[in-house]
Amino acid sequence: MQIMKYIAARCLIFASLFVCFNGCMPVPQLISTESVKARYIGQHESTLISEHGLPDQTAAQPDGSKICTWIVGTTATSSGVHYGYGVYGGATSGSQQKLTAYIDPDGTVKDLKTNGYSLGNEDAVNRAKQTNAYLGFIYGVGIFSFIISLAII
Repeated sequence: MQIMKYIAARCLIFASLFVCFNGCMPVPQLISTESVKARYIGQHESTLISEHGLPDQTAAQPDGSKICTWIVGTTATSSGVHYGYGVYGGATSGSQQKLTAYIDPDGTVKDLKTNGYSLGNEDAVNRAKQTNAYLGFIYGVGIFSFIISLAII
């Protein structure tokens, strides 16, 4: 009986340490949309072109300014009946992710707008924080199990 208790305690210790050391993920440094916009606003349009390539669409305005649009990706959503090996009767729809720059006649970027995504990483930071809240709970359970296993020994 004593050997079984010893083996059970060691298994609990191992499981507790595994949960404790795998219980957190790094949260990326927050890069706000406003800070990314500030990097481009007031700069010459060549800055945008060097980083994103030539715009996919350009619309000249009567006052000499222009509106340039880059298509930076697409998002796809699907719906249907999901089985373990496929989707039946589903439909897929997608939307383009666009970056639009408003540029003065002298080539200075005055404003940036996005459609379908954000320039910063606020969404990724929020997802990491939510994951860490869940993992923190798991971490707490691991420590509790570790303490209980020490009490058994």
